[in-house]
Amino acid sequence: VGNVWANGDFERSVASWDAFGEGVRVQARSSNPAPPKGSTQYLSVTQRTETWMGVAQSPNLQVGTEYSIRCQVYVEQSVPVYPTFQMSGGWNQPAGTDPIPARSWTQVEGSITITGQPEIFFEGPPANVPFGLDGCVLWKTADGFPTVATTTTTTTTTTAAPTTTAAPTTTAAQTTRTVAQTT
Repeated sequence: VGNVWANGDFERSVASWDAFGEGVRVQARSSNPAPPKGSTQYLSVTQRTETWMGVAQSPNLQVGTEYSIRCQVYVEQSVPVYPTFQMSGGWNQPAGTDPIPARSWTQVEGSITITGQPEIFFEGPPANVPFGLDGCVLWKTADGFPTVATTTTTTTTTTAAPTTTAAPTTTAAQTTRTVAQTT
């Protein structure tokens, strides 16, 4: 029970996270921009030459089980940044693919039923637009949100349908997209 991500807070390093795409640079940063409140470092993703390039992790998840994901995202422009689950049957974006606000740490979240062992990667901004991640949490939905350090946020919740590019057998749960700007 708890956060399935290995090193989702990036406080010590970017260990367990891999660049997704040739030439992508992944590093821990503590400034430019400042990390979200309550954090000292975040994961910076730069030198991307395609929208699909980003950062990835392949946790061992239980097929047939619903998982929820939540992460703080930062980008200089109002563009999409979202997690993608690549599984047998296709690609799913459980947090939707709408743009997030520019120049503020924004919480994105969603849930998905696992249909095969996934590779999970963050992608979305246009080529050459870097982005940052922090406070990434992945958990079995039935277990409830794991106990982790929290930040003070102002939250606006909207419902967005997950985006699926898949064979008809791929299923995804209804998605709640939370946009929370750290105060």
